[in-house]
Amino acid sequence: MVLEGLGWRLTRVWSVSWWFDKEGAQRRLLDEVNAAVEGLPPPTGPSRQLPEYSSASMQDFAPSFAAEIPDEHEKVYIPSEFVGDYAKSQSNFNLDFGPQIISEQMRRIINSEGPIVESLLFKRVIKEWGFSRIGSAMAVVLDRSVPLSRALTKQFGERVYWPEGVDYRSYRDFRTPGNTDDARRSVKELPLEEIANAMKSLQERFRALPDETLLAESAKIFGFGRLTATVREHLEQALKKAKSRA
Repeated sequence: MVLEGLGWRLTRVWSVSWWFDKEGAQRRLLDEVNAAVEGLPPPTGPSRQLPEYSSASMQDFAPSFAAEIPDEHEKVYIPSEFVGDYAKSQSNFNLDFGPQIISEQMRRIINSEGPIVESLLFKRVIKEWGFSRIGSAMAVVLDRSVPLSRALTKQFGERVYWPEGVDYRSYRDFRTPGNTDDARRSVKELPLEEIANAMKSLQERFRALPDETLLAESAKIFGFGRLTATVREHLEQALKKAKSRA
């Protein structure tokens, strides 16, 4: 109001319009500037109204913000190198011999692939032993084999294991899906810290994103095209973590 009283001519660009209709917002801005330069009155009409967007349109919006600007903390997820020698001695997968052997196996996988959720760690372990599923007896062996000195966090009742020398409190990386099946994690296999880091990256690059947009764009980073109930549940928990950090 003060600037307008001094003869300034102000033009407002709505952030939502810019995010969801960038070309239209640019066109309207140029119309305003050209009118001001030529001494004409401001353009009028519906083009100056703030458009409304449903949550569905936010979820389906493309192209993704995430693909526009690289981030030094964005990595490609690389599974640990597969070692198949364990399958030659499956009889050792028991409480007598297993814990010592499997504990070292877990350390190798965690240091290579961590942070890693427990269910994915166990999946990697039994695959190298040549097993396809975890029975109740195998679950006991796996639980007894977990390295005791390993740093861990918890999410949704599941443990997340961290590599040696990595502090989860200062961890800022996030890893996007690779080209193989093993390099594509389900949302339940994503450490919440990674999702929160991706959200932080988006906020730093695009400023003041609405929560719904932030959830949708974060889902795209990790290869999820839509916000299903499970995806939303995990991303909303990560968003709480990201906000608590801020």
